[in-house]
Amino acid sequence: MFKIHRILVPVDFTEVADAAISVALQLANEHAGAELVVLHVREGLDRELRTRIETHPHDNAIMNAIEEDERSLTAAIAKEQQRALDAGHTLRSPTVRTFVSGGDWLDVCLQIIDDQQVDVVVVGTHGGPGGIKGALLGSASERLVHRAPCSVFVVKPLGYPYLRD
Repeated sequence: MFKIHRILVPVDFTEVADAAISVALQLANEHAGAELVVLHVREGLDRELRTRIETHPHDNAIMNAIEEDERSLTAAIAKEQQRALDAGHTLRSPTVRTFVSGGDWLDVCLQIIDDQQVDVVVVGTHGGPGGIKGALLGSASERLVHRAPCSVFVVKPLGYPYLRD
């Protein structure tokens, strides 16, 4: 049987990410002892950090933003645990590690998968770009499916009109 030890959940603080967190919590519950690695990639954080180090080396704005994102990740997990409880499902509370990073979303996810020895990724999909760009590039989730060295579980929330329910 396939045993899951570590689950990566990339989070962008949308309904889609909430659905991915919910599935990841349920998966962790089924695989007792599985750990959640919850990641938020803040666009431009890496550039902003370099700029602030050069111009305002004693400014704590970046650290404060990272800490706020970490609190938001923890709150998003708690919200999904409460939703499960409200629906009559008691889930074990897994060990959770939160990461906030800058950089390219896909590159950061792949690095975390490698560094944290992730067994499966649970990621929500927004459906990706349309037109020629979408045909050539696909969605971020689709690119992760193609490049990840582990299994990727793509979650589609119900009710999104551009995806078939």
